[in-house]
Amino acid sequence: MEKDLYRSLRNATISNRLNVALCDAYKNCPDLFGIVKCIENYIIMVKTNNIDALTFYVALFLNLSLFNKNRNEYSIAYLYLQRAVETALIYHFLDNDIIEVNDYGGLSFKGDVNEIHGVGELIKEFFARSKDNDLSKKIWKLNSLRNKMLLAHGYYTPSGVDYDDLYCAVKEFVLNIISSEEPKAFYEKILNGLKPIGKEKIKKELSFALLNN
Repeated sequence: MEKDLYRSLRNATISNRLNVALCDAYKNCPDLFGIVKCIENYIIMVKTNNIDALTFYVALFLNLSLFNKNRNEYSIAYLYLQRAVETALIYHFLDNDIIEVNDYGGLSFKGDVNEIHGVGELIKEFFARSKDNDLSKKIWKLNSLRNKMLLAHGYYTPSGVDYDDLYCAVKEFVLNIISSEEPKAFYEKILNGLKPIGKEKIKKELSFALLNN
């Protein structure tokens, strides 16, 4: 695996600043404890150049999507849902040696000089290899919805009418892609442990921790 891809996983904010800022407080904050442990596991994977670290982002995007759905920010929720699909596909194709990092830092299918442009190419390739008409329709529906949105390429502001169905479809899609037990366990640990916390709850937890230190 090329160094550039792994360098992109080494997010300084995640691996350094956030970890340092939380380390003194999380002992008295159960919610923060789970977050810190997830980040620590992620850092270990990145340092060992383990491609499974990409599943960290898949779970993170799913949780950010659900967080924004609960705030009725459906445009942002759908964008994160699509990023979860895209990142899961990149993980799957890299893990199975189907795509590679080219000389320009982009992604190409093995043996193809043309760079991959857009998640649509990845979706098309995946369902050409894995026949699942019902799941395919839902993933393509999400892709189409995302493309029509004001935050992407169009002028559409979506409602939440399709969200729950598409969210469940993406979770099923991800579990189909992450087939090995170890990365699947890591993904589920992140999905359950790395959940966004509201600003007020963070203030409350940190205030309590500081008062008890």
